[in-house]
Amino acid sequence: MVLIAVNAISDSDTANQSELDRYIWFNTEGMYDLNVPNDEIHELITNGLQHENQEIVGCTLAAMGLHIGGTFEARKQGKEVDLNRDLRHKKEWYDTLINMWDDNWSGVLPEETFPDDLVDRMKHNTGCVYMLPTWIGLPQILAYMYPQDEKVYKIIWDAYPIPQPIRGGKITDETNPLPLLRALFDGGFNHEKDQQFRIDILLNRETSYPTAQFAARSLGNFRSDEGLKALADRLTKSDYKYGTPKLEFVEAITKYEAQAQPYIPLLKKSLRNIPRVGSFDPELYATLKERLVHFEEKYGEKSLEADEPEQPTR
Repeated sequence: MVLIAVNAISDSDTANQSELDRYIWFNTEGMYDLNVPNDEIHELITNGLQHENQEIVGCTLAAMGLHIGGTFEARKQGKEVDLNRDLRHKKEWYDTLINMWDDNWSGVLPEETFPDDLVDRMKHNTGCVYMLPTWIGLPQILAYMYPQDEKVYKIIWDAYPIPQPIRGGKITDETNPLPLLRALFDGGFNHEKDQQFRIDILLNRETSYPTAQFAARSLGNFRSDEGLKALADRLTKSDYKYGTPKLEFVEAITKYEAQAQPYIPLLKKSLRNIPRVGSFDPELYATLKERLVHFEEKYGEKSLEADEPEQPTR
């Protein structure tokens, strides 16, 4: 009987280890493997989020967060992602993720850390790769998965209080505006305070180059009269301490279509004077150069005059 009991325990341990190994694979390879179908990915997420083994829960959250974060650059630029795991609007995960946040949230994001054996995990595939605590990335995950959700909106603003828009920082640093910018962008949120937050970042000379880029793109996607004015003002002055991302400013202003007609001379001048050095994007430059030709044909003064109806003669 003792032998039978020992064998039973051994079988259980083997099964648990086998399941953990599967989630290590999911975390480090499976989520990003084009040959793994979305149905299999979704089943792994469903089981992983509700697993009693917190290591497996962490593996699952990290895989979701890394996929969402890894495809963010393409989304930000309005491009198709190479691998879409179809994670948005999944009602079956909503309550689990929200409850996970509510159970852990104490009013401030804790300092982020990594497992002590992170290097060994990455080199030898001995464990999942994630930040600790594993729930720290939930605001970004929720913003992407459940856009326009008011509960998620509150979580975002609770997690990321209004920062001073200065250079960089970790996700938990109150001086880093990028986490809030990204969450609002992915969540499609455009309330008045969201717009003001983007504008405040844009108007600050201390704003870092990548943050100014993203704030400009956000104001191009989420348009308002105040946003257009701020974009034109900053492009005119071009006096950021760390450089002005003129390409992104021109791109954002053209998204305002006819509203941007008065700024056509500014757009042409800015595009003409962009230095081809540093983070210069030749593909975006070529796209905008062609777009501006059509933009002027459509919205230039001569075009607008031609569109005016003839006045009836007396």
